[in-house]
Amino acid sequence: MPALIYAWDVIGIARQVAPFVPAGPRLLVRDEAKLGWEEIEETMAWSDDEGRADYVLRCELLLDEPKRSRGRDG
Repeated sequence: MPALIYAWDVIGIARQVAPFVPAGPRLLVRDEAKLGWEEIEETMAWSDDEGRADYVLRCELLLDEPKRSRGRDG
């Protein structure tokens, strides 16, 4: 099995800004007329959109060798 854990540098974060609207009993969806993304400095996953936020991370793959473990010893 090849090493599959790669190191990444997060170079940008965007959060979906469209509000949720009712789409049925106990079902919320994003308002398609207001879809869009805003650049943010950091995620607030527990509080953004009451814990239902959608994020896009722009990342850059680092040149480190892939690892088999996330631990300090690689």
